[in-house]
Amino acid sequence: MLGSLSLTTHAADLVPLSHFCANSTFSQNSLYNSSLNSLLSSLSDPVYGLFLCRGDVTSLMCRTCVAAATKEFAAKCSREKVAVIWYDECMIRYSNEFFSTMALRPKIHLGNTQNITEQDRFNGLVHTTMTDLANRASNFPIGVKKFGTNQTNFSEFQNLYSFVQCTPDLSSVDCNWCLQRAINRFPICCGGKQGGRVLFPSCNVRYELFPFYSESMCKIIQRMQVLKVPFLSLFPCITFWHHADQSLNSIREHQLYFEIKTTIDVYPTHIRYH
Repeated sequence: MLGSLSLTTHAADLVPLSHFCANSTFSQNSLYNSSLNSLLSSLSDPVYGLFLCRGDVTSLMCRTCVAAATKEFAAKCSREKVAVIWYDECMIRYSNEFFSTMALRPKIHLGNTQNITEQDRFNGLVHTTMTDLANRASNFPIGVKKFGTNQTNFSEFQNLYSFVQCTPDLSSVDCNWCLQRAINRFPICCGGKQGGRVLFPSCNVRYELFPFYSESMCKIIQRMQVLKVPFLSLFPCITFWHHADQSLNSIREHQLYFEIKTTIDVYPTHIRYH
């Protein structure tokens, strides 16, 4: 005779092994109670969210961009379980799966419409400059924003401005891999163009012949950090000078990155995180 074991369990059959309730309490109509109910109701069907603001933007601009992005989600992705949206100032994504690995899809290519003269030399400069910048920016530890900019001469009257950024949850190896994959797509989408960008959920890269980021923001952050924590003043802005080619590399971290778990409101104009 063959026996069978049923593993079917109904909610009514579940019995807790034990429990603990702290002495601190909250009122029935409190914000804490509302937040707790929202959290508990979402645990059985979690939503994971993440937003990343460009390293040089202010906290106000970061919040403004994220608020605008949530409105766009309601308009463009109102029923999808997975979505990503990019702005110049920020990126926001949500999913029903935990963000545990580097994400290279979906990907977006955006190229400048203007062509460049001396295309071979320019393309080579873009690749060399951005590869070096990626190596430097990805070298920060997990949890620190991996962000870098570069300004170098292309001609007597033209400078090449470069930008790379990863989400801080990536390891140095994964960040560098993500950035290199993005940089390697430039010949496909933007070869010979005066500018271009490649956007992945986990990283993004961009180059232009005009400044599109704020160098002054890095200096402000550095001064603030010097006043607060002298030994950490190096971290917000690490500057590399190369006198041979007169290029300036700035790599900085700025704590404008947040990870949101289980309670991300897509439809309202703001995000709640607990």
